[in-house]
Amino acid sequence: MRVGYVSSDFRKHVVAYFALPLLEGHHSDRVEVVCYYNHRQDDEWTRRFKGIARHWADCVDLDDDALATRMRADGIDILVDLACSYAGSFDQRRCSVASLVMTIPLPLLGNPTPIAFIAAFAASINVS
Repeated sequence: MRVGYVSSDFRKHVVAYFALPLLEGHHSDRVEVVCYYNHRQDDEWTRRFKGIARHWADCVDLDDDALATRMRADGIDILVDLACSYAGSFDQRRCSVASLVMTIPLPLLGNPTPIAFIAAFAASINVS
């Protein structure tokens, strides 16, 4: 299964503290992690995410059609939007690419909302 993660927060950011363990928790023999990075900053956190991802795409300069083409070519089964409605997030581009795959918005990573949903989601993807 190929799980794509879209975020502008694959960098030193509060969301990265939650997202990094989520991505690290996948069994690499069962889940291919594909990251679509929607920001220009490249730091030590970005390099850690790049080390986890089987495939990496810097998509900040891609228009919606190019991003949709890339996701189709990558064969994404599930797309997880880690930023949702935040500035620079995939949510602002959703109209063009949402029909490609099952999209799961996770706005709560950067918000003070119950962590149980995140744990349940992680457990559902982290197949043992």
